[in-house]
Amino acid sequence: MAKIALNKSELHRQNSRLKTYKKFLPSLELKRKQIIAERNKAKALVEASNKEINALYRLVAEEYKGLSDTDFKLDEYIEISDVQIAEENIVGVHLPKLSDYSVSLKSYGTLGAPIWLKALFKELERLAFLSIGLLVNEKRLNILDKALQKTTQRVNLFDKVLIPETIENIRKIKIYLSDFERAAVVQAKIAKNKNEIKEELEKLKARGEAA
Repeated sequence: MAKIALNKSELHRQNSRLKTYKKFLPSLELKRKQIIAERNKAKALVEASNKEINALYRLVAEEYKGLSDTDFKLDEYIEISDVQIAEENIVGVHLPKLSDYSVSLKSYGTLGAPIWLKALFKELERLAFLSIGLLVNEKRLNILDKALQKTTQRVNLFDKVLIPETIENIRKIKIYLSDFERAAVVQAKIAKNKNEIKEELEKLKARGEAA
């Protein structure tokens, strides 16, 4: 703890700091709660997306069992394009947000493509949406984790360090000033008594000389 001046000016500064810290702390606490809520949403979306993606993989694997035994190349028919990521500001945290994307079935010759391709495309279109969304929400979750850590550190700084230190500084200054004022009163009384004693002695001396 840094050394502080034990005077009324410093007491005023410390009181002002304490007022500012106590005013700022609730807004930090609120921000932390909002980040936690947004983080919980992102985490839930990541878990839900993973669950649905795994379910779709199982469904595709079950319905199109023969796909793995052929030389059919799916990327020759499916195209993902125009993926647009926007940004939104939530309590001062800049987060990515899926704005738009496009999944299309490339032109193909009806003779050269499997008859089940259109049906499979519907499943893959959903899978593409979930996969893109998963990447975005994983990024959001990562950013929110860091923001939560930073905000929690700031809350702890104010709540556990700055405010207690300032309260202790105020206590020390008040004790010192109180002791100083008491000492000043005592010294004034002693000085007064000295003057009174001196006056009495002078009166006695004057009486003796007069006698």
